[in-house]
Amino acid sequence: MANKDRKKEKDKSQSISKMPPTKQELQVVEQLCLIDDVFFEAFMSDLEAAQELIQILLDDSALIVEQSQMQKSIKNLIGRSVRLDALCLLGNGKYCNVEVQRSDNDDHLKRIRYNSSLIATSTTKTGAFFKDIVDTIIIFISEFDLFKRGLTTYHIDSVVREIGEKVDDGVQILCINTENKDNTIISELMDEFKKPDFSNPKFPKMSKRMAYMKHDEGGLKEVCELMEKYSENIAREREIKATIITSLRFKADKTTILDILKETYSLNDKEAERYYNMYKNFDFRRVK
Repeated sequence: MANKDRKKEKDKSQSISKMPPTKQELQVVEQLCLIDDVFFEAFMSDLEAAQELIQILLDDSALIVEQSQMQKSIKNLIGRSVRLDALCLLGNGKYCNVEVQRSDNDDHLKRIRYNSSLIATSTTKTGAFFKDIVDTIIIFISEFDLFKRGLTTYHIDSVVREIGEKVDDGVQILCINTENKDNTIISELMDEFKKPDFSNPKFPKMSKRMAYMKHDEGGLKEVCELMEKYSENIAREREIKATIITSLRFKADKTTILDILKETYSLNDKEAERYYNMYKNFDFRRVK
């Protein structure tokens, strides 16, 4: 795509983003809850709301959130990259990743482990000592009880089995669900995650953010624009995957496929290589 054509597409996209939300879009936003990842991403862009949420989940009223990055992409040039719902930098220097999940269709414990490792590698400078690797907190909020033991909150620790003592390896993991109720403040908060709207005096910052996103013109537009962007990103990823798989099916070599990706999708060398590595071993037997 020529530079002139790309500029036209960009101008067109910016023009569309300035349009008011449609009736259909507003109806979708009306039904969204915090357990929905797109809505959660928009919600967590507010530092006060994000801080109140993490303070409650970690039981630390003094905790400070300095930065909050939504749908943060962490690239992995060798293997699978990830897209995080909300990655927050805390005042103590730790990184806290908060994920929401509706579907129980994968190995989520391995997902948590993988996300944690990529956060560590992406925030560690080349040549750094292992003692300087940043500490991470993974908060996994799901619509289902991952361990099926009837609790709302599960803390996962590294333990030396023989002596029964915890090991501080710099990783803290909490698995929290909206399915169970156990009369805790976290359980009450998880009830709010399932509602399309709420106002709870126990969660004033979050209630204020919810009111803005559901009833203010600026908040509604913010969510609608994010939904549009999210849909475009998914469509683009699927197109790139289809292009690689089709090229492989017709026996195109790696150089040809990389050239197609760079020309068609305006990718740089590293981006094209990453996508190629993701799908180069695609199993065509899965396609009927």
